Amino acid sequence: MYWLDQHSGSVMAVLTLVYVIATFGILWVNARTNRLTSKSIETMVNLEKERARPHVIVDLYGIHFMPHLVVKNIGHTGAYDLSITMQPALKSVRGVVKVAESKGPREEYVDISIIKAPIAFLAPGREIRAFVAPWERIRTEMSPDLKFSGELRYKRQDGFQYHEAFKLDLNYVMGLAGGEETDIGHELAKLRESVDKLAQSMRRT
Repeated sequence: MYWLDQHSGSVMAVLTLVYVIATFGILWVNARTNRLTSKSIETMVNLEKERARPHVIVDLYGIHFMPHLVVKNIGHTGAYDLSITMQPALKSVRGVVKVAESKGPREEYVDISIIKAPIAFLAPGREIRAFVAPWERIRTEMSPDLKFSGELRYKRQDGFQYHEAFKLDLNYVMGLAGGEETDIGHELAKLRESVDKLAQSMRRT
């Protein structure tokens, strides 16, 4: 007790220093805990956004034996400002152009609308289809190896943008068909030409 009485000032200084250090320690621990909590909340929010994100896919397959480019949102929320690029270019067919008799009729190739212009909004579960050229025309005039690559760009509701590459390999189509695919578009063009000739001959008689 005598020693404490003699050194009470020093003891109080030490105790004050310990108190100050402990206070700063508690503040540091609380600040670190708050940062970790904020990061955890941010991570949970981001995970929820990714879970509920739009998810757009591109495919090319036959519908009633005719090839269609299909774009579908398999995600949980809508996709905004969707654009598609493809290499080599994939075209659609519009009508038949009459050329010299020796060459016969020929299809007119045009840009596919869902590739040519961006899609402003694609709702979840929504699917858009676009008819493209016949299988054989795709192979002979667009991509001999039947392979396409491209990129999807779209946004979720808060403006976050996704850039996703994709590849399409259509060799399985020819494999299922035994290496040959009937060119239905060309056959229809020849049928139309035959009907026109028949109609002309009937008018002459």
